[in-house]
Amino acid sequence: MADTVPAAFFAQWSALQEENRQLQQKVNDLTNEKMDWLEERVTLQNKYDNLKKEHDELVEEHRDCVEEMTSINTRLKAELEAAQSDLVTLREAFAKEEEAVGELKAAKSLEEARTCLIEKFYNYASAEFNLCALWNYCAAYRFAWERFQDLLSLDNRCAFKATADLKNRIVGGKEREFFENVLAFLPGLESITGDPIYIPKSYVWHKKSGLPLRVVEACCKGFGASCRGKCFFEQSEFDVLESEGVDMDEYLSLLMPHLTVADTVDVGGTSLKSLEWCSAVPSTVSVLRIAGCRRLANCAPLLKMKGLKELQYDRGTNSSIKAVKSELVKKGVVMVNADKR
Repeated sequence: MADTVPAAFFAQWSALQEENRQLQQKVNDLTNEKMDWLEERVTLQNKYDNLKKEHDELVEEHRDCVEEMTSINTRLKAELEAAQSDLVTLREAFAKEEEAVGELKAAKSLEEARTCLIEKFYNYASAEFNLCALWNYCAAYRFAWERFQDLLSLDNRCAFKATADLKNRIVGGKEREFFENVLAFLPGLESITGDPIYIPKSYVWHKKSGLPLRVVEACCKGFGASCRGKCFFEQSEFDVLESEGVDMDEYLSLLMPHLTVADTVDVGGTSLKSLEWCSAVPSTVSVLRIAGCRRLANCAPLLKMKGLKELQYDRGTNSSIKAVKSELVKKGVVMVNADKR
């Protein structure tokens, strides 16, 4: 062929033949690779089929288990509810039986406790309890006070002395609880004497906690009876009221009518803002001292004092006094300027 075909054409043909041979080799290689992949696909398909079959069997088994567990759970729940119902019934029956037994024991022990309290703290000669000791004993032994409160009906006292150390004499220093649970239940209580600080305190307790008004009035009466001649009011008493936001005019209007044995009322140097209570001052009070009362905004209520004969003031008294000075003088009130004494 080389003799009849040009050399250039022959060379090109030979190159194409070589390229064709190489391509054929690649085709053969790819065909072999394809066969390998086909075999692997068959193998994987078989594995997949086996796994799917196993999965389907497990799903079916799980479904059966769920149905069985649901059935068991429903049955056990019903059994539990029935058992709980039986338990509640048994507990109620037991509680009723225990309550009946407890009531019998309590009745006996309560009567014994009452007898014990009377023997320990009741003075038959004076027909009075040692109130602080009785209260403290019940608190110490955790007696329910309301069960023994009616014992106070045996106490015939008319007066109680609330001394300055009362807070230290009762458990926990709970003065309010003592007033509300003890003094309020004394049937014959008419007056509470001692430290005058208990007048504003009792009034605050009346307003804030419901202490009976008669206890507050007993404090006022006791204080009024002790004010023979001059009656002083301390700033500490008004501080108690101001700290609780209690109306001071209302408080003084309640207290003043009880000052029947006083001839002088001294509120000098205090934080009083109003004199609206003056109309409640008894006619037996003829002298009023307001020296140093800088916060008074209106002195007109002074004209309502029935027995006022002398008014003591100073430069520290609010200037509102000037507005009523001439009217007071016309009524015969002697105006005494303490700065000029």
